[in-house]
Amino acid sequence: MTLLGIGIDIVSIARIGAILDRYGARFEQRWFDSAELTIGLSRQVALARSFAVKEAVVKALPHYSGGRLPWRDIVAVARGEVDEMDVKLEGGLAREATADHVGPITATATVRGGVVIAAALVERLGPADQADAMNNGQPCGISGTSPTNTGGSCR
Repeated sequence: MTLLGIGIDIVSIARIGAILDRYGARFEQRWFDSAELTIGLSRQVALARSFAVKEAVVKALPHYSGGRLPWRDIVAVARGEVDEMDVKLEGGLAREATADHVGPITATATVRGGVVIAAALVERLGPADQADAMNNGQPCGISGTSPTNTGGSCR
């Protein structure tokens, strides 16, 4: 595998709180998957972490050609209270990622001083990984039809 892209984003937790206060469920339904809304942390912090990771993933992926970016197609869920985030791509974004041989996505979201700092690393499957995927009937890092970060290696 080779590195395909790196994305970084910083999000103000207070800004996410203000958006939640103003738009509430409309904001949540437009930007977040139901898995992201099932949270144990402070709602503002959890959604700010997911939001920042989504932005970082978009910056790390190859150019998306589907027009308006489907933010709900990027699902970023915290692994408890640690900085690591599980990332799964769905829908049209997953199909494009599969076509681009996108492999694992590694993401972190760190809370410091009222902001979330997120980073995402996207790997491209190499020829050997692609051959393994073809032999196994599904691409490495793919869950169903969605590229996903499983927190481990592709094999």
